[in-house]
Amino acid sequence: MFLHHGFRTQTLSHFETKNQFKQIFIQYSLKLYIFLYCCDFIYIMYPKNVMTKSKKGKIEVRSLIDAGRFVRYEYLEPETGKRSENKYKLILIPKKQNLNAKGTLKVSEFFIVPIAGGRFLMIPAEEKGSRAVWDGKKAVKIL
Repeated sequence: MFLHHGFRTQTLSHFETKNQFKQIFIQYSLKLYIFLYCCDFIYIMYPKNVMTKSKKGKIEVRSLIDAGRFVRYEYLEPETGKRSENKYKLILIPKKQNLNAKGTLKVSEFFIVPIAGGRFLMIPAEEKGSRAVWDGKKAVKIL
């Protein structure tokens, strides 16, 4: 076991007792930890541009779950063409490499409903499978 003590490297045999070695090792380990913490080296495994600070002041890493495309649609009354309810459906479609065990894409579906204060609530919905939506001129298959 080697320990850098001052400007020279010493082996365990250079210390009078194992206790002395433990004390110096703990002292230098603590100094190294404090140095790393103060210099932001604790986050060395993540680039600085993926780090963020929460409202509570906690440092966090933005980590990708998946990427892909999305479809958002609303519901219209067939007689008038006007919006029937103030809700939307959001479908998140992952890239082709994100297949589930059956070899099909695992899409995520959510209802988006407005709540007080101009905010929206996303409610998970069960997957309906393939369907088409009206794009204003024709039916478009989305899955």
